[in-house]
Amino acid sequence: MNNNEKLKKIVSLILAICGSIFYAINVNTFIYSADIVPGGLSVFSLLIQNLIIKFFNISISFTLLNVIFNLPPAILAFKWVGKKFTIISFILMFISAFLVDLIPKYHLTNDPLLASVFGGIITGFSLGLMLNQGVSGGGTDFISMSLSAKYHISAFNYMLIFNIVIICIHGYNFGVNTALYSIIYQFCSTQVVNFMYKRFQKRTILIVTEHPDDIVKALISMTKHTATKISGVGCFSGKEKTVIYTILTQPQVKKISLSLKAIDKNIFINIIETEKIEGNYYYAPVGNL
Repeated sequence: MNNNEKLKKIVSLILAICGSIFYAINVNTFIYSADIVPGGLSVFSLLIQNLIIKFFNISISFTLLNVIFNLPPAILAFKWVGKKFTIISFILMFISAFLVDLIPKYHLTNDPLLASVFGGIITGFSLGLMLNQGVSGGGTDFISMSLSAKYHISAFNYMLIFNIVIICIHGYNFGVNTALYSIIYQFCSTQVVNFMYKRFQKRTILIVTEHPDDIVKALISMTKHTATKISGVGCFSGKEKTVIYTILTQPQVKKISLSLKAIDKNIFINIIETEKIEGNYYYAPVGNL
């Protein structure tokens, strides 16, 4: 590992920790101000604990329930996403939990709608920051990333539905107003995550060049998957051209486009949004750390 790679990993680790810190601060400010139910497996654990107390008058440790419900998603993440991703995510989850207990709670606003919207935005930003470093905040993120890694889709909207169901059940038993504001919070958070984390968003790339072999060699080196060459003729110049067809993820597009332009200054690149792909396609493993 060279110095540049070490520096990138250090920067990624710092950004991931910052995401964890932002989340903890957000819990003790906006989420606290609106008394929001933040969703996820911790709320599911809390819901089960409260329901058991309500109907059976039996008190079960929240920590015990939370560990029990987090273990299956963590095992899935360990198997489908990776060992490093799961371990570092667990560490970040504990950092957040520790900071939530350490940082004083502060009532920022009396408007629960403002707290729900901005709390959701900051949560989404925090999670997006961690996800872009190849880690997560644990909980339902383990489920989202496991499904994404297994089926190559963005699963965060599915987790939004799961969280809404849990919040609605919680609201039915313990208060509707809090549940409604919590749904707004969850929606805002999910939209920000989808905006920031674009690993599973694909782009079709059509490249017109007179140096196809060099371009294909560079594509294979940078993306670990190949392309298709189509012979053509430039209608204006009458020169023979090659159209190279390939698929890239959204985060790859800018970096690879700049690299290809350095190889062929006259290159023409058309970038098209891709809805879905079927067939053999290489997905790079999750993780910058």
